[in-house]
Amino acid sequence: MRDISNIGAAARACFAAFRDALDQRALQDPELESFVEAMGCEDLIRVQRGPFPQCPHHSMQKLDALLRSGSDDSLTRAVQNAAGHLDWSPLYDGVDLGGVSGSTGQRVEDMLAAQMVGSYGCFMGDRIAAGILVAPPGTHYPLHSHEAKEVYWCVAGRVDVAYGVDGQTRRLAAGDHAVTPPLCLHALHTQESPALVLYVWEGDIRAPTWWWVKEDSGQWSRTAWRRLPGEPWRIEHREQVGPNIPMGPPSSTHTYLKSPMQKERSSKLQQTNAQTSQSSREYGDKTPH
Repeated sequence: MRDISNIGAAARACFAAFRDALDQRALQDPELESFVEAMGCEDLIRVQRGPFPQCPHHSMQKLDALLRSGSDDSLTRAVQNAAGHLDWSPLYDGVDLGGVSGSTGQRVEDMLAAQMVGSYGCFMGDRIAAGILVAPPGTHYPLHSHEAKEVYWCVAGRVDVAYGVDGQTRRLAAGDHAVTPPLCLHALHTQESPALVLYVWEGDIRAPTWWWVKEDSGQWSRTAWRRLPGEPWRIEHREQVGPNIPMGPPSSTHTYLKSPMQKERSSKLQQTNAQTSQSSREYGDKTPH
């Protein structure tokens, strides 16, 4: 068991480092400003849960490897410290997923989650839920939607975020982020590499999460999941998707920005290409005709 005061300090520090990172990135992406403001309004004084036993799940080995592979920056160090104190469990702990995923071959059983702030986090959140996800290789978190808008921030590894039924995909590497608007269909996938991802919801964090599934018949259905404090995720409702329910994403589905390091590499590559192109033109001007 961990000491509850250490749990609170580690979760508080990680949450603050996440907010600081979003605040800095908001200079490039104004969509992050509302998250930064809402996170600053949360009162992280009283720890509502803890201490926690060690999680025995085999995916904890992936977590350890991802933590060791992270960058040496303040956010990654805060995640590394918090990971040893938080309440890790399978994302859908204690839930029978048989028959829920339909014909899509989704794989979420090995995903792990730990919440810092939220309805079942270390600290209670009113309009904010924030935590950490571990997605092992081959993870397929199905198309889903929720009332709250969301940020994914990749800490280590690589993760693909797909938007809409057609699966418009963006790959996030360490330091990249994506913003998902409310009610926008999206999914998470990993390939050969695992991923360590920070997330934050802003809005109605207690509204159900809808899983969208294409059945063998070709008909779409969706399942409403809800998790109340102290309880596992539970299915509330299933329904067929009718013609009046929008299947596609809104016109502005996401914001995707490369990390500063990747931007620098891209800028250098563009400069190199420009220099090469200029040299080629100069050479061509001197070539006898």
